[in-house]
Amino acid sequence: IHPIAEEYIFRGLFYGELRQMNPIFGCLTQTVMFAIAHDTVAGMIFALGSGIVLAYLLENTGCLWVPIAAHAVINFRSWLCLTVLAEEPMLCAMIDRIFIVGGFVCFILFLIIRNAPHALPEDADE
Repeated sequence: IHPIAEEYIFRGLFYGELRQMNPIFGCLTQTVMFAIAHDTVAGMIFALGSGIVLAYLLENTGCLWVPIAAHAVINFRSWLCLTVLAEEPMLCAMIDRIFIVGGFVCFILFLIIRNAPHALPEDADE
């Protein structure tokens, strides 16, 4: 529920309106509001970085479901490390590295696919 609600509020509503004034202003403002909504200093710092990335995903895909999916993955990692793996800090650190590398690879693939020239359908009349 949180990824859907937070993405709708912060990226869908706030960023959607604020970016009309200026996309950079919109991104930074919604990111700060997103960070303030998190209750710990560590959560706020993490939310600053992820708020920028989530806004970037929305801006470049035009689809709110992409940042919702990314947010869900981030929350799943947090839940996993804070509950199931709370007694296993080494395993949690390994999972963090896997998520970071996996996220980086997905981001690079997204950029490659987005910037790749797309073949136009062949004209049947020729």
